[in-house]
Amino acid sequence: MNEAQSPLESTNSLRDTSLGLGLLGPGVALALALFSGGCSDPGQGAEVGSETGSEEMGSEEMGSEETGGEIDQSCFSQGTALLAELAPIEGEVDPGLSCLGGWSADAPTLDATWSALVLRNEVPWGLPQLAAHPDGGVVFSGPGLLARFSGEGDMMWSESLGAKGESKLSVEPEGTILVVTYDSGTGNYRLRRFPGEGGEGSELPVPLTAENADIWGLARSGEDLVLAAVDENSMGLGRPTLLRVGPGGEELLRKSSPFLSSRVFALNDVGVAFLAPFFVSVVDGAVNGSLIPSVGFVVHATSLGDDFAFAYNTSDMVVARVSPTGVERWVRSYDHFGGFDSTQAVSAGPEGGVIAVGNVGIGRSGAFGWFANTQPRIIGIDGDGAALWQDRIDAHGQAFAVTLGVEGEVYVAGGADMVDLMSELPVGQWLRRYDP
Repeated sequence: MNEAQSPLESTNSLRDTSLGLGLLGPGVALALALFSGGCSDPGQGAEVGSETGSEEMGSEEMGSEETGGEIDQSCFSQGTALLAELAPIEGEVDPGLSCLGGWSADAPTLDATWSALVLRNEVPWGLPQLAAHPDGGVVFSGPGLLARFSGEGDMMWSESLGAKGESKLSVEPEGTILVVTYDSGTGNYRLRRFPGEGGEGSELPVPLTAENADIWGLARSGEDLVLAAVDENSMGLGRPTLLRVGPGGEELLRKSSPFLSSRVFALNDVGVAFLAPFFVSVVDGAVNGSLIPSVGFVVHATSLGDDFAFAYNTSDMVVARVSPTGVERWVRSYDHFGGFDSTQAVSAGPEGGVIAVGNVGIGRSGAFGWFANTQPRIIGIDGDGAALWQDRIDAHGQAFAVTLGVEGEVYVAGGADMVDLMSELPVGQWLRRYDP
């Protein structure tokens, strides 16, 4: 992308530089479709299921034919069993809905290696977060709980997080664990570092101006910490902010804007952060481009080496692979059910692929519970967007988080209605392992 294509302004200063656009209001993600001032890379806006051009030339097509082969007969079933404590789907699956074609219609079902019930809650708030541990297994954070599981599904240790609100999670290369928690009662955010072997966490000082700065993204870049937060500027106004902090807590870069399109953050392997809708270098603050999805709007992002994988929110499960300048390399819709489907999260997958998790609508108005009309779905995708495997889970629930383990295994976490829905704790949070 050349300078003439971008109206974004940047300065050489590493402090208080501005994402120079009249952007959309916070959280108004649907308005991305109306945004006319972003970087318009050639090839964007192609139909779902087609390639959108090369980053260098803009006109080179990388397309391939839609897969859509023989329908996997498992679409006639309720899905794979989850846990005895979680309610299976009531009634029968309508094959007229569950066997509709799509990019994953010919992908075989992959059974989970194991499943575990981690938490029981009053309501499905405080969605689970997952991160692989460099020494093996996975770290889980949920409402009030931080826990590490072995690759065999055993809980190695757990620590109370106190507040039962939303949490953000990142595991550092050294094996230590960073957790941001939010207490809805006090409105306070806490950033703590926990030992990888368990134990009490310690407060991590960061140069945030606001007393209750809203931290909604965190990642490591070398020895530095990168944060996405709503912090106060020099005028005392809250602004979405990208912050890079050195090992001693010193501020190295601050990039802010009065408006951002959504609370989606990811950092790729070459130091480019996605702070919706912009791609920003965490080295010098340069704005490399912006993303205007060809369909729907962005709900989640993750690193794919130099690129990013995105979950787009439409009436289907939609995944995109995007360059660090905003070029959609491919966009795929993985429709299976005829109802409302949703991609909740994406992760890098084995051998350069992607794992997408979310839910499919089952349209059962007679069912009762928090997740009466949805069931969890997981899709394994190769580097070109073709579905390799999938799993529909026989439970009223959703899949919310996914991560790739150090040995190529896949961990997925979600929520589901308990069998005893009339109890004080009717919602369960579960964890599953797959071995593609």
